[in-house]
Amino acid sequence: MTHVRTLPIRLSPHPGEALDSWWEAIAHRLGATTGDVLTSMGLLPRGPSRPVDSGALGRLVTLLDTDQAAAAAWSAGLTHSQVQAMTLSRYDGRAHVVDARRRRVEARHVWGRARGSRYCPACLAENGGRWLLSWRLGWSFACLDHHLLLVDACPRCSRTPRHFPATTRHPLAPGRCHSPSENDVLPTRCGQPLEEVPALTLAPQGSTITAQKLIEKAISCGQADFGVYQETPQPTLALFGDLRALVCILLRRVPQRLACFASPEVLALHQQPLSAKRWSFDPVEETRPGRLAPRRAATAALAVSAALHILEQGDAHEAGAVLRGLISDADGSIPLKIGLRWAHTSPVFDAVHIAALAPRIGHLDQLRYRTADRLPRKPGPSAATRAAERARRTPTQLWPAWSARLSPQTGVFSRTIRPTLSCYLLLIGGVRDFSNAARLLQAPIDARVGPHMSFRLVRQGHFQVISLGLSALADYLDREGSPIDYDRRRAVDYRDLLPLDTWTELCRDIG
Repeated sequence: MTHVRTLPIRLSPHPGEALDSWWEAIAHRLGATTGDVLTSMGLLPRGPSRPVDSGALGRLVTLLDTDQAAAAAWSAGLTHSQVQAMTLSRYDGRAHVVDARRRRVEARHVWGRARGSRYCPACLAENGGRWLLSWRLGWSFACLDHHLLLVDACPRCSRTPRHFPATTRHPLAPGRCHSPSENDVLPTRCGQPLEEVPALTLAPQGSTITAQKLIEKAISCGQADFGVYQETPQPTLALFGDLRALVCILLRRVPQRLACFASPEVLALHQQPLSAKRWSFDPVEETRPGRLAPRRAATAALAVSAALHILEQGDAHEAGAVLRGLISDADGSIPLKIGLRWAHTSPVFDAVHIAALAPRIGHLDQLRYRTADRLPRKPGPSAATRAAERARRTPTQLWPAWSARLSPQTGVFSRTIRPTLSCYLLLIGGVRDFSNAARLLQAPIDARVGPHMSFRLVRQGHFQVISLGLSALADYLDREGSPIDYDRRRAVDYRDLLPLDTWTELCRDIG
């Protein structure tokens, strides 16, 4: 830190302020350029006066290394944690993921907003143009202090503010648009006072504000424990992965059905066509809606409100029913497949996804995906190994006491239902089809018996409760095991132990 200087005038950062906003405010107060300030603080090397690569400034806003944070803190009279709290690393692992090696936000991971920022004009007017760090998040779309929808772009130049941190050769006025002028020639700036930009007022108790409050609470707590997450709380990053997946489904499949989740004004902003004018600094528009953070706050507000409405249900089955009602066609078909896998989602989302599709999948697949459980789930990568181990603990014909509990009083024969239930037991989160289960158990039963028996049990109204009982038994066997190795017993040759003549005589004696 030999070249680091203490600043002659020091400014404390506003609560939640971004790093580049803070150094711009210091430069404005000193009547200097941001380049001079950053050089004095040790964040930029000394050298000939030239524009600084915007990528270097972007990396500073994303993450400071230990030496940079220490130099800036010493120069400005702050603590190390205060300086780091102004970078996007503050939300790493909670609202987005920061690649520490390349010092950038992963844009395709749970709506990481790598560049650009929304803003609240009322906040800029109140705090003298100081920029909040949270506005850069893909999950920020409303101001909770002023109940305003965040603004996406500058009305004069139509650019996204702070898509790149401004170059540092010339003074910058706080609260104004720092994007290059219309002809992209530096140092000419747009200069639009952003605090004067009109913003849409939101109802304090409306769905948009409610959704933003829930997002802010989850980020501050570090976990989601509402609605479907009550019994199995998840880290905030998993919540955002679930939200992103639901938003992708809703925006791609049924965008026209989301009108009830936002006010008409928000819906109108969402439906406005994007400007055909393209700028060199503009972010690339995602061709698959929902994969990246939406460019418009209105789109984010609409989609997140709808997705949170699903996740706020009491359990996965209620949430699945709401999702099914949104995406099902007039004939009841659903444009999703049970085998779809989503990146960065939690087991809760998988449960909601399976519950939404449960009425449309076969009965034996319902056993495999455990749709009767409170938290349905897909078989894991070790499903085949688990099924083979469970077969070693399961008799070819289910134990009489369990068969008596799980069999209907009428309509089935013991010699049929007992081996069928044993095969069903291996389907719970395990093998793919009934014939594989019968092969593992060496059951003398036809493969057609499994689907036929499930159809009869469904028609009699017993299939759901039998599935729950089998799930409980499967979990117990996986956890506690069995005192008998039934694979070994099935391999024993009994022909010498009980010759045919003796067996015939015994049968004759007992009639």
